[in-house]
Amino acid sequence: MVMALILGLSSVAFAEGYAEFMATARNSIKAEMYGDALSSAQKALEAKQNGDAEAFLLVGRAYWGLRNYESACKNWENAFRFGIRNPEKYKAEIVNDILATIRATSPDISKAKTFFNYAQGFGCPETTIAKEKIAYGKQKLLAVKNREEAIAFTSFVGQDLIDKAFPPAQIIIVFEKPYTFADAFNEYGQIDTFKFVDDGVNVRDKVEVIAKPIDGGKFSGEEVGIWRGEKFSPPWDMTVKGYYSTIIESAPKGNIFMISLNSRKDLGVTIRVTREVIPSPNRDFLVSIK
Repeated sequence: MVMALILGLSSVAFAEGYAEFMATARNSIKAEMYGDALSSAQKALEAKQNGDAEAFLLVGRAYWGLRNYESACKNWENAFRFGIRNPEKYKAEIVNDILATIRATSPDISKAKTFFNYAQGFGCPETTIAKEKIAYGKQKLLAVKNREEAIAFTSFVGQDLIDKAFPPAQIIIVFEKPYTFADAFNEYGQIDTFKFVDDGVNVRDKVEVIAKPIDGGKFSGEEVGIWRGEKFSPPWDMTVKGYYSTIIESAPKGNIFMISLNSRKDLGVTIRVTREVIPSPNRDFLVSIK
């Protein structure tokens, strides 16, 4: 009889303690005193001993306020595992908290992916996830400097948007002209082609030398010699199987890019110079995205 009375009084004390801790935790969360809220919510859990869905929910909210997001989500998962009432209501509230945090903090890519995974795990619709990813990506893209940086956000906004906002490099032809032995100024088949700078060819442009038999056959035999206008001394550069390319590192103004057919009258040689042009970011397009 005495033991039963003691147990009864103990249960009442635990219940009163639990209710007090829960009330304190709720008030602390409202006041954004998340450390105090966590302490009170954890004491409420201890008072219940066997776990409590509402206490887990408050522990999660306290952790979220403290930016311990992983612990927050684990406790929220426990709240649903322990059968919290009105689960859809609380899932919607949690999703709202997660999305609001993404908007407010503009996290790095890794954290953003984690947050979106959390939101998806708590039932956020795919359409909402997609819309929020684009909003996040747009916000980040407004701050990046070039396409190389922008590519990192492809998984959020899609390749089409990246290409419109940060167009890919374009290859333009700076100089292109065909030559034959008839263009040579001596019996060795040496031919002056373009002048650096004067003909628009400059550093970082790409030069290609393409040699093919005039009759359309397969290239064979002695290779074409190439002098890049720097110092006139052998050995010259040579094509390999009739082809040569290089990125110009030095462009001495007025110097001539020369080729030598080595007395071969059977070849046609095309000199092509191309340049990679990076278009400016289309920031007006980013701003217009709704």
